[in-house]
Amino acid sequence: MRILNIPRRRKNLLLPFFLFIIFSKVLTAQTKSEFFVSVDPSNGSFHKIAPIPDIRWIPNGGLTWQYTTFNCKERQYIFKGHDSVYNAYLMTIDATDGSVLHNPAHPNTGDSLDDVFYLQYDTTTNKLYGIYKNAPFFPPFYFVSIDQTTGAINIINTLVGITGFSGGGQYAALDVQNGRYIIKGVNGTTAKLFTIDIHTGNILYSPLSNYFYTDFQFDIVTNKLYGLLLSGTSPNIIHTLVSIDILTGAYTTIATIPGVLDASATGTRYPTFDSNHGRYIFRGGDGAGNWNLYSIDVSNGNVIHSPAYPLPPITPTIDNVIKLQYDNASDTLYALHWGDVETIDLKSSKDESFFSVFPNPSNGQLNISSSSVITHIEVTNQSGQSVYSSASTKKDHLLHIEKNGVYYLTVSTKDQKATRKIVVMR
Repeated sequence: MRILNIPRRRKNLLLPFFLFIIFSKVLTAQTKSEFFVSVDPSNGSFHKIAPIPDIRWIPNGGLTWQYTTFNCKERQYIFKGHDSVYNAYLMTIDATDGSVLHNPAHPNTGDSLDDVFYLQYDTTTNKLYGIYKNAPFFPPFYFVSIDQTTGAINIINTLVGITGFSGGGQYAALDVQNGRYIIKGVNGTTAKLFTIDIHTGNILYSPLSNYFYTDFQFDIVTNKLYGLLLSGTSPNIIHTLVSIDILTGAYTTIATIPGVLDASATGTRYPTFDSNHGRYIFRGGDGAGNWNLYSIDVSNGNVIHSPAYPLPPITPTIDNVIKLQYDNASDTLYALHWGDVETIDLKSSKDESFFSVFPNPSNGQLNISSSSVITHIEVTNQSGQSVYSSASTKKDHLLHIEKNGVYYLTVSTKDQKATRKIVVMR
């Protein structure tokens, strides 16, 4: 096994217009935030649990790979998120209160062209697994485990015979009881259903796969792989719930889901599975811009719930509620929501503005200035490790950081405490 521990005048007339647009976008962004939320599958409503600091963008839709999974054992929601300057992090959220437990760089390889996707958490080995590509999207691909606290990648095996993967849908699932990672991939131009032993990384089975399988979910109760089979022609794409034999790649039809026709739903159905009640849950569109949250009984294909989603209504071109994950330990459906930040009063806003740090980004020399006497200063890296800690009795402090990177500066006074992200670039 290998460990990667990573690292003319006309133009002038237009300039004010563009500056106005940019400034307007900045003001808009400052009123928005990413939130960790719970969702009621029976009525489509969502409830904000906590804002997620610094995360401003989630890979989503189109041909995007999937980066979201859930650890039901420790009740942790795991996903890939980006900050405002497109740095990527592997976020681990405590589902009980929405607090951030870990947020290392993702992937933590030192190369921004690398990626680790189709994440799946195994509660038996207590490990996070995924597919690793080294820079350009060409083979070889690797089956890996990922350290949630540091982002370090452990290569388990090279995936010989897999030359590519589909993007847009959820093409991976985990059979926890048998230690098998299941993913739809490509060998040349042929789609196959690969079953990988999570302990060795060996490919156990690789039957031909229907090219139109998507959105896999594995149920530990029935010990079956479920998914959607897409058929028909755009804009009327029929969605059929099926179970799939991982040995042969053949499917058994459960039911065609009425009203779900939206071809643009590719990559945005956010499937998840309620094993407690045997329900396949996903977001489906009718082709006319209307979206519903479907809960399907996998034993007979009956639609248990299909409320409009999400509620209350949001501005779909700006806001969203995405990346559904069902916590079978607490019978709770979770998601991410990009939306408005609630108004705060001046007293609470002072809690985050009692000190300033400049310049930021810097070359490693930073000046900290506070309206009150600083009692303690601490700097941590993206892995949560402390790289500087000092008591203080002054309002102003000079800080020196030697290595380039993204850090978190926490300043404490007698009555207040706040954390800011700082960037060192030489």
